[in-house]
Amino acid sequence: SDLSSVNDATAVLRHSYRFDALGAIGRLATAVLEENAALADAALAPDSDRRITTLRVDANAPLPVSELAGGFVPLLQALHAGAADADLLQMLDDYRVLTPLREGAHGVEGLNRAIDRELVNSGSLAPARGGIGVGRPVLVTRNDHALRVSNGDVGLVVAGADGTEEVLFPGADGTPRRIAPGRLPAFETDRKSTRLNSSHSS
Repeated sequence: SDLSSVNDATAVLRHSYRFDALGAIGRLATAVLEENAALADAALAPDSDRRITTLRVDANAPLPVSELAGGFVPLLQALHAGAADADLLQMLDDYRVLTPLREGAHGVEGLNRAIDRELVNSGSLAPARGGIGVGRPVLVTRNDHALRVSNGDVGLVVAGADGTEEVLFPGADGTPRRIAPGRLPAFETDRKSTRLNSSHSS
């Protein structure tokens, strides 16, 4: 039947190459896939593997934006000091702000804008004037096998030798590599989504 043909073509991906399945992030991913709130809470427990800090915020309370933005300051300082690409990628990987929401002030979009604004206002990040803006992360949202980037890969915008923007990614062998933003497939930044060199949309 048609249904069995579809089932035969379905692949369930259970192994992650981005994080340890037994670590807090791996346990959280498993809990989400299993729709198990108790497991998710346990994975997010403070110091469960000393990599996650849980911050519960009342929907009507102001966001602790300064505290959230502060975790990015060491990376930006290292970037401006000329740190090696590998060190920058490690620092980028060491700090993430996660939220279960997509929209609104407490969602991905609102938090990204607020954190960016806080970092600019504090002088840690230069305002973005055209392009993406050096020091900002980029999230790839479409696979591109030729470029060896996949949906979910996170890169960091850096300045190339000629001052143009490049996005720094870890290579398959761990060697950092740089890709011009215009060559990337669909991606998201702190302010917008971009698809295949098309015009930006909010």
